[in-house]
Amino acid sequence: MIYGFGKVFSLTGTGSYRGCAWCMLKGQYCKHLSKVVYTGNRCFLPIEHELRKDAHDFPELSAEFRGRPLYRKFQQEVLFHKAYDNAKNQAQRSRVASGTGCRGMYVPARKNPQFDRVEQTMPDAMHTIAVQVKTSP
Repeated sequence: MIYGFGKVFSLTGTGSYRGCAWCMLKGQYCKHLSKVVYTGNRCFLPIEHELRKDAHDFPELSAEFRGRPLYRKFQQEVLFHKAYDNAKNQAQRSRVASGTGCRGMYVPARKNPQFDRVEQTMPDAMHTIAVQVKTSP
């Protein structure tokens, strides 16, 4: 996610466990890379895509049968932001932020309560998959 996007919409950014602003896909900490990674991106490919069947070249060592994760609903997001705002202390706010990816209520929602960020903005690059194809010389 672009740094400014997270600031404007009060979201945790890339590198967090909930780095996606559109779905609830959770990242995993990779000790070898020393960062949070999102290994489930194959679920965004079409069901019949050959990479979904590949159980050898991906970290999970299994085929991918899951469908796309559900996108957040506007009301869910409002509740997540309110939970952060209503937390009693910093430890609770930190748990809400890492569990939902949301921090306090964002400015466009305060100014215009009808603004639905999930429906009215475009998903980021996480919802696409880059395929590197090896070609024989």
